[in-house]
Amino acid sequence: MLEHFEPICIASPIQRTGTTLLQRLLCSDPNALIYGESCAGDLNISLSLFLNKQIMLGGPRQGQNNQLQRVLAGQVNAWIPDLQPDSITYVNHFQLKLRQELEFFAAYAANRGRTRWGFKLPSWPVAQLFQLAKLLPKAKIIYINRQLVDCVRSAKLLGFCQTTNDIHQFAQMYIHNSKQALNQLPKAQTLFLQYEDIKEDASKFLQELAQFTGLEKINAEVLNHRINNYGDHYQKVVELSSEEHKLLEPYIQTQNQFFYSKTT
Repeated sequence: MLEHFEPICIASPIQRTGTTLLQRLLCSDPNALIYGESCAGDLNISLSLFLNKQIMLGGPRQGQNNQLQRVLAGQVNAWIPDLQPDSITYVNHFQLKLRQELEFFAAYAANRGRTRWGFKLPSWPVAQLFQLAKLLPKAKIIYINRQLVDCVRSAKLLGFCQTTNDIHQFAQMYIHNSKQALNQLPKAQTLFLQYEDIKEDASKFLQELAQFTGLEKINAEVLNHRINNYGDHYQKVVELSSEEHKLLEPYIQTQNQFFYSKTT
């Protein structure tokens, strides 16, 4: 029912890792339209509803189904506050809503001459990405990572990391999602990228991106336009204090254990 959809999903362990740059690069191809985080949030709601109902109602629910049958037969003198449609029909309803949402995004892009489409979804839980990939076996996930210190500096610029507690939580999510992504995301559907590879060899980076997505007309000129805030321009990122650097040290040690493990 969902197997034919082929979205391109740009994901990352945390915000400020380079997902917007990837989105801009892919959208520079005249055949691609990668929707932003609000649309990805809407998809997340539909996906979560379907998965939750599948877990809750996907197994044997004979008791609840019997309750429905009794009510339909006129027997209403029982405890029925959670009366629902039969479990199979109800789960299929939520699957249909998810399919309709995906069909909408696909059709909207196609009607504008762009047959490849997808979403930008930084910091999505890896379990959710895994389920999305399982439901959509033709989906492609681009998972980009970046050195933690640079992520925190960029996050401070936009006010995401104002306190030491903010930085702790930011770093913990970074480590948790990075590890889970490497261990759980299906290798056949996932391209792991490092943000730093752009500076190391931009041509190789773009070639790898084109080969994975099938988008052969990505405009390399996008790399010459640096944007890191909502004002559509580049603002110099802030330096971290010695206290903040010290706070991040244990996370950086953990990061270095898997940072270049994308091919292993």
